[in-house]
Amino acid sequence: MKKINTLLLLLVVIISACKKDQNEVKETALFSRSNSMLKGSRPLHAGDPNLDASWDWTQHSWTAYFNNADGSVGSVTTLNPFIDGAQKVYGNVDASKADMYPANGWMLVSRDFGTSTEANAYPFLLLYNKYRGVLRVCVLRTYDVLSSYQQITLSYASNVSYPDLFKYSSTRSPYTIENGSYINENPLSDSFKQTAITFSGVQQWMIADFDVSGYSSSFDPNTSFNISVSEIAQSDVVLEGNIQLDGTAQPQSAGASDLGLIKNVASFYTKTVEGVATVTKIPKDDIVGTFVGGPNVFLKGLLQLVNLTGFSGGGTSVPYNIKLKGSTTQTGSIKLNSPKASFSVYLIPNVSSSAYRAVQNIPWGIFHLIGTNAYVDESYVEGYEGSEYYKYVQFPPNFFKNSLIINPAIANEVEDVEVLYGLPGVGIRFWPIAEFDQDTRYIYGGANVAELYYGLKIAFKNGNIIFKRIYY
Repeated sequence: MKKINTLLLLLVVIISACKKDQNEVKETALFSRSNSMLKGSRPLHAGDPNLDASWDWTQHSWTAYFNNADGSVGSVTTLNPFIDGAQKVYGNVDASKADMYPANGWMLVSRDFGTSTEANAYPFLLLYNKYRGVLRVCVLRTYDVLSSYQQITLSYASNVSYPDLFKYSSTRSPYTIENGSYINENPLSDSFKQTAITFSGVQQWMIADFDVSGYSSSFDPNTSFNISVSEIAQSDVVLEGNIQLDGTAQPQSAGASDLGLIKNVASFYTKTVEGVATVTKIPKDDIVGTFVGGPNVFLKGLLQLVNLTGFSGGGTSVPYNIKLKGSTTQTGSIKLNSPKASFSVYLIPNVSSSAYRAVQNIPWGIFHLIGTNAYVDESYVEGYEGSEYYKYVQFPPNFFKNSLIINPAIANEVEDVEVLYGLPGVGIRFWPIAEFDQDTRYIYGGANVAELYYGLKIAFKNGNIIFKRIYY
């Protein structure tokens, strides 16, 4: 059997009209503004009040100084964002119940609210919760920028090695398919990023929580977080016009998919149903059925018809000419990212440094699991419908006793540790790890199931709980 491989020689798209959100012009114009006098960071020398580890962030209001575009220093006093009703996430709560107190595990990592004589453009505060493994980043939005929302990103600054802090932070399973293969994220690198979105007004605090719950018994003293802030402007766009498609189809033996030849133009959609029916000799109703759903668009639909049926007379080696015309409507959005601030903070206090750094010793991370103590078996079994993939995980007795390491700085404050786990035919429940460790345990996957996991819950005496899925 032969199949048609389509080679598109020429694609001409004529756009006759363009409609877009009226706010786009204003939103994009702001990104050309010069901020050459703005400073993203500054040195903190001994005696700077921002190095005071006893500074009380639970007070009713905060006063921050910031660097203006002309180089001068301005100031603003804001309500504490954790009790400010204008804050959409944390505010408008009973102050006594606000999520900010040291008794709940919060510790001051670093801050720069500037001084009356020197400041950076975006004052910031970093807090860490030692019972949840959460890094809270607060950045003051000092400038009235017309944007749709803001984005805060956390990563490691480039270094020779990296701790396990991000190890359990991914919000996606490692078995998520992306670009035709499983995602390949390495939390032990400066390329791994956590991102949060905020919707803050001018002189409001942009706040984001990040997962740094992985524990390392030691790490390089030069390890630092890199924090960046961007303004995002997004506008809806509608493009209307005409499309003209010229090319040839050459019958060939089966080979690589035709879609790969034209993947760069596969996002167009055309209404030339009658033209396609004429060329392919396929009933018009069948053509319409192929194009239903729009997202697969005209070119993919056309190639699907070619692959399944071929052109009339497709058994010969005579090339066929294609010439199609029609109208097209494209809808989408334009998103512009404008970086506004970026700074790094060392995780360990260093009195000899003037760079941003932790103002006290922080017990970074909650727990670490030695996953290699479990045995993972993968195999293929021939079935009625071909080869099937099977996988299981075997946990030896005392697996958690020999594999789970809780940060010694907080270990005595742990109430209990449980595993969310189920056996075939038995409902899933939380098992105390002492019970789980009494025998060999298994997790089995069904046919062609690669994603196996259990849940780990650590509860502290003060009521804080951390829960994670552990994948194999």
